[in-house]
Amino acid sequence: MSEEEKQPEEQINEEEEKEEEEKEEPELDSQGNPISPEDLAKGPRHPLKFEVLKTCLKKLSKTFDGLSYAFTALDIHEKELDDLGQDINKFTQLRNINASNNKLKEMSPLINMPYLSIVDFSINALKDMSIFSNTEAFQYLQVLNLKQNKIKTLPEMHARYLKELNLSENKIVSCA
Repeated sequence: MSEEEKQPEEQINEEEEKEEEEKEEPELDSQGNPISPEDLAKGPRHPLKFEVLKTCLKKLSKTFDGLSYAFTALDIHEKELDDLGQDINKFTQLRNINASNNKLKEMSPLINMPYLSIVDFSINALKDMSIFSNTEAFQYLQVLNLKQNKIKTLPEMHARYLKELNLSENKIVSCA
């Protein structure tokens, strides 16, 4: 077989490999079984509920203005959560959040937490981190751990105090 005949075959194999890499991994339930597309369309199966939230709040500290006290840390790691729910919006004074090892797909409530300095959302199902391109939010963010998610695009970030950013084991293909 000549070199010219081999090239189209090699191109087909390369294209098949790329398609395999681009296939989405199926969502899994807590036992590791695939979740059907119909069940996924129903919405969150394990949202963060107030009963769990209140037991995971830590570190009572003075608020940023010094006039009162508020919880400043939230540890919700390994809770099998797939949604942050609405109750988390009540805790705008949070500075540290550990939401690692869950099944979270988005972080939108964080936009209402201006004093965050440490955020750990490693080992989740995040695909997007555009929330961090907001110029008004995350002014105090110093540590951001998004390791082992499904992030493909790195947006322009405006966290001027950011010292540590972990995006390892993602699928980043482009940067803003």
